[in-house]
Amino acid sequence: MDQRKTDQIFGEIALEKGYLSPAQLAQFQREVGQKFHYRLSLSNFLLLKSALTAAQVQEIQRELERRCIPEQIGDYQVLKCIGVGAMGRVYKVRRHQQIYALKVIDKTRASSQMDASRFIREIQMVLGLNHPHIVRAYDFGIDVEKDIYFVVLEYIHGQSVGQIIKQVGRIHPIKALEITDAVSQAIGYAYQQGIVHRDIKPENILLGEGKLIKLADFGLAKDLNAEQLTLPGTLMGTPHYVAPEILGAEGGLTWATDIYSLGISLFHMLCGHPPFSGKDVQQTIAAHLFEELPRLETTSLSLSKNILQRLQSLLDGMTRKLPHERISIESLRRDVQEIIAMIKREDFLEKLKSNFQFKRKAQPYKDLP
Repeated sequence: MDQRKTDQIFGEIALEKGYLSPAQLAQFQREVGQKFHYRLSLSNFLLLKSALTAAQVQEIQRELERRCIPEQIGDYQVLKCIGVGAMGRVYKVRRHQQIYALKVIDKTRASSQMDASRFIREIQMVLGLNHPHIVRAYDFGIDVEKDIYFVVLEYIHGQSVGQIIKQVGRIHPIKALEITDAVSQAIGYAYQQGIVHRDIKPENILLGEGKLIKLADFGLAKDLNAEQLTLPGTLMGTPHYVAPEILGAEGGLTWATDIYSLGISLFHMLCGHPPFSGKDVQQTIAAHLFEELPRLETTSLSLSKNILQRLQSLLDGMTRKLPHERISIESLRRDVQEIIAMIKREDFLEKLKSNFQFKRKAQPYKDLP
């Protein structure tokens, strides 16, 4: 799509969102071509004029990318855009009557060559992974005409855990523990292949039909057998879930790095919010480095004191500051199954008690005066 068409749609979206009036848009559209000897995009011009904030421009661009979808990428027919991220977009596509998810990155949009290298590395790593709790990759390629890389992934008909939390507030403890068990298996398998995910979070855990649980998005994964592409001290991951050692030397990353992020994600699933939320990224990172994990609240979770203690112990074991002190995957899975059994047993006894009390109240009096 040429720049003039892009600017036109950008302006329409700005009007729809109420960021500009029709008169303001018309004025800016006239000015953009008059004040510069080269063609400046409308979005950049509005930023220079302080007519829109950076956040508003990003919001409009995400909507623009959803609307301006290509008809075809490689041999795949594009059906719709299902996600927009910092490095690219994800489309629902079809080929030979089969439905897939196709993730792309525009080489022209990449902030540096390292972004493209990371995307290619993700393709190479994911293609080699075959596990029931990891999103499968089937194909990859380069669309020369559109100047994009793409990877074809298993399409999951469902939602991310992050989306579900936003809708309902929190995840039921049993389901949260089942998700934790499944993702821990994926973490263990990936590490056996020499891979640390580095970005475990609710948004990267997908729930599909038939209790399907899948770990997605290896875009920030570290291949332990490959050359280092990230400088030590560079933040890789999402601040709310990042392990303390992420800011250290790359060689220090193990499965325990992902277990930490999974522990933070489990806390988020149970409580409806991540444990550490500073005023800015620096404060959030400092909390991961130095603050103790908050205690679970009895009133909000409606669980017995015994179960809360077991859950807290599990969370503490997953989020120790030092990687070698964290709980092993084998012990984690054993504890998860034991806690699930405890919750089910208490639920059963509570229902039994309620039924018994109801029947007693419903019994007719035998001896009437």
